[in-house]
Amino acid sequence: MAVDTTLIRGAYRANQPTGVPGVKEISDTAASVANMANQYMIAEKQKSNKLSDEFELYAQGVLENSDLKGQEFESLYDSLMSNKPSYIDGDKKSRAMQIRDLNVLAQDYDSYKTLREGMAVNIDNMSPRFSNSEDGKKLIQALSGDGKNLKPKNGRLGLEVDGKWMAMQDLGKYLQENTVDQVSKDRLEALNLNAVSNSAYNKKTTEARVRKDLVNADANLRSMAYDEMIPGRNFHVDLIENLISKKYSDLGIDDSYFEGIQGVDSSNGIDYEEAETIAYSLINDKPLLRETLIKYFSQHINNQNKNSNEFILTAEDIEDDRRAAREEFEQIPQETRSKLIDDVFEEDVAEIG
Repeated sequence: MAVDTTLIRGAYRANQPTGVPGVKEISDTAASVANMANQYMIAEKQKSNKLSDEFELYAQGVLENSDLKGQEFESLYDSLMSNKPSYIDGDKKSRAMQIRDLNVLAQDYDSYKTLREGMAVNIDNMSPRFSNSEDGKKLIQALSGDGKNLKPKNGRLGLEVDGKWMAMQDLGKYLQENTVDQVSKDRLEALNLNAVSNSAYNKKTTEARVRKDLVNADANLRSMAYDEMIPGRNFHVDLIENLISKKYSDLGIDDSYFEGIQGVDSSNGIDYEEAETIAYSLINDKPLLRETLIKYFSQHINNQNKNSNEFILTAEDIEDDRRAAREEFEQIPQETRSKLIDDVFEEDVAEIG
């Protein structure tokens, strides 16, 4: 903290003696200047102490929210305290910006703590497809660890795993998307029970009910696609099995879609790899996925209303299914249809080109 020499010079001028000063006058002036300088230093010290306390109050909020222990806590403390001198010596604007950054950091650490606690309690509610994957295992381990994977970036706190960084607010959304949607699962069960127990059940209203009460804006589409909404089954597996039992022509895809691709026509059967690629493209197209899920769950609910426990398809049912598949495929925008085909045969097209 530097002494304001301008203030001290001003104090001397205000108290300097007129005429030729004697010993007493010089002594009195020196004492007055020293007193004013001392008061100034006391005021500056009080200001510095106040700003120091103010900074530490905001920093303490970050530390309390961090949920860190040991070395990681000490590192965070040292990092925060290294910014205190610039806060004390800064102007009003720079201090306001530091306060904002500390508040944001406190919020991010609070989100981190909430995610850790939620993961500890709800680990069994994570989608098996996610929790059993390599990326899922690494992320869960990093989130459950000692905080070594926490990295600040662009003023926000995030988690870094295998060189991939994700901000806390995005991480929370990502984990939610990979959590089993138990609400939708319970709603589907209720719709099934209604279809089974209601002898006057009108199947024509099923799709509207599913659209309104099941596959609505609140639904976790990713969970509904990959998780076991129906006991022993899930949409993704059913879709793959359905696709590999068909030819491209069964989907309403004619030879014009394969122009320029050698050795492939609409009579070819769809293999597992091709089915997986088509399924992946569909599941990542949210509008198309939503409409497909509505039809999928509507058909399942209507099947519950059959007299027998097992619904056996007749030849007429199979032909109706094929006709519906062709009609549904034709309703897909041309751009999306082309993308589905391109995704499957991307490598073939590249080699021909």
